[in-house]
Amino acid sequence: MMVISPLAKGGGYPSTNHYTHASTLRSMQEIFGVRPFLAAAATATSLGDLFRDDPVSRNNLRLMAGAAQTNGQFQFTLTGLTLGKTNVVQASTNLSNWVLLRTNIATSNTMDFTDPAAGNFIQRFYQMLEQP
Repeated sequence: MMVISPLAKGGGYPSTNHYTHASTLRSMQEIFGVRPFLAAAATATSLGDLFRDDPVSRNNLRLMAGAAQTNGQFQFTLTGLTLGKTNVVQASTNLSNWVLLRTNIATSNTMDFTDPAAGNFIQRFYQMLEQP
């Protein structure tokens, strides 16, 4: 099995564990907290051994302090940005179609963002992507 991920142990990490398709199902259920385990996933070996568990490998991006303003705008703070990395803020009303709201290069590990058009939508979702 080959795992391609920034969270993979890498370096030709050898494992003697036996994995099946049910291992993938079990791992997905663990990630998303779905219980009870379905069919063979209940007894399958998790793929967790293939991934790093140190905090350095985790993405630290967080959306904090989101608040609707009386003028219809929506404000939030992003934390955990990597200095010098390009960040893209996008919005969607349906989680399928995303529109670009802002692109910037991080000069700090936090960024305040205001969406002046938020009041024009019944619901709006936000995501921030850090470019490689």
